[in-house]
Amino acid sequence: WSDRHGRYRISVEPDRVLFPILPDGYAMAFHGLQNGGQRVADTTVTVDFALQPVAAPANFRMAVLGDIQVDTPEQLELARQTVLSEVGSRNDLAEVIHMGDLVNDDPSLMGAAAGALGLLPQPVWTVIGNHDLDIRVKPRTGTEFRKRIGSDIAAFFRGECCFVLLNNVEAASDGLSEALLRFLRQLVGRASKKTLFVLCQHVPMARMKNQEAIFSSLGEHRVLILSAHAHTVFRREWSDRISEVSVGACCGSWW
Repeated sequence: WSDRHGRYRISVEPDRVLFPILPDGYAMAFHGLQNGGQRVADTTVTVDFALQPVAAPANFRMAVLGDIQVDTPEQLELARQTVLSEVGSRNDLAEVIHMGDLVNDDPSLMGAAAGALGLLPQPVWTVIGNHDLDIRVKPRTGTEFRKRIGSDIAAFFRGECCFVLLNNVEAASDGLSEALLRFLRQLVGRASKKTLFVLCQHVPMARMKNQEAIFSSLGEHRVLILSAHAHTVFRREWSDRISEVSVGACCGSWW
């Protein structure tokens, strides 16, 4: 957390990306992917984050897009045309969230996908998916995603909601890492009791081995989980305050 002047000091591991938690009414001051454009911190540097004010209505709409998952440049062009025509033409959407698997195990397409799908007029956020991991290295990592798109972990407030983009595909344990759980606990501790937490994660909660630790990290808050990966649409009620919606897949079978 920064002080009232915006000054901060933080240690960042190699290959990680810095990202500010955005307050309600602000967005990153650049067009395209909102969790892109952050600086990869390899050495001790000074990094400033330019924000711009945006409309902050109490009620808003978002488009949540699952598994675009392109294999080839031709499929990427189909995806670009589809998303731009069906989402980019709408003026009632505050923001767009891609729910992971932009590509299908081909990291060489990641940069082109980020460029094409970041052309939307709305602010765009992107979750990391299992097919966005770099298959050229073992164990598979999200290095290419962080290099071409940006942070794989992010959070922003909109109205009485806190949207949290999570990486639940890179950990070997099929769950959230202890560092991510600590991040959630700290975020929850700073939020109003009225805040609805919206967890945006690629893999559905049913496949997470540390569900109870995740739910415990969220305290008594109301929670909406958005997931993808399964290529099906479903809703699940985990408790009277925790719901999950799986949003399906844009790629169909197959473009």
